[in-house]
Amino acid sequence: MIPTACGSTLTSTAASSNALLASANHVCRVYYDKAYSLPPPVGFKQLAQLAEEHQALSDQELSGLEALTPPPTLRASYDRYLSTMQELDRLSAPIAHEASSQLLALAGAHPTAKSQRELVLDRIKAHRVPSLSPAQRAAGERMAKLQARVEVQARALALTECAKNPYTAEHTYGEEGPAEGSAAHP
Repeated sequence: MIPTACGSTLTSTAASSNALLASANHVCRVYYDKAYSLPPPVGFKQLAQLAEEHQALSDQELSGLEALTPPPTLRASYDRYLSTMQELDRLSAPIAHEASSQLLALAGAHPTAKSQRELVLDRIKAHRVPSLSPAQRAAGERMAKLQARVEVQARALALTECAKNPYTAEHTYGEEGPAEGSAAHP
C-alpha cells in the first residue's frame, strides 16, 4: 500500500493495473477510430490501398500495445495476449500485401470503375469467383481462431476496447466520427 497526500492508501498493483488498462484501451480505441475514418474504397486501386492502410494501422496498434509495461500481476496474461496478437499479425500481414498486389494488378488491367464492376459481375454470373487455395483457407481459419482467442484474452484482462471484434462490432460513420460510446472497428 502506498500512502497518499490525503491520508488514504492506494495499492501500487491496482494503480499499475488501472494504468495499463487505460493505456491499452486507448491504443485500441485510437486504432479503431483511425480505421473507421478511412474513406470507403471506390475501385480495385482504392481497395488495395485500404488493405495496406488497415495493415499499417494494425501494426501501429500492436506496437503501441507492446510498448506498455504490465504490472507483475498481469504480466503473464498480457504477454499471452500480445503473443496471440503477434501471431495474428504475422499471418495477416502477408495476406494483406498479397491481396493488395492482386487488386493493383486488376486495377491496371481494368482502369475504370465501370470495367471493374463489370469484371466482378461477369465472374459472379459465370460462377468464376476466385476460390481460395487450401493454404489460404487454412490461414483464414487459423486467423479466425486467433481473432477469437484475442477477444477472450482481452476480455479476461478487462481490455474492453481491445476485446471488440473488429469485423463484427457495431460502429457509426459521419462527419463527427464515431458516435460517443459506440464501438468503432474495421
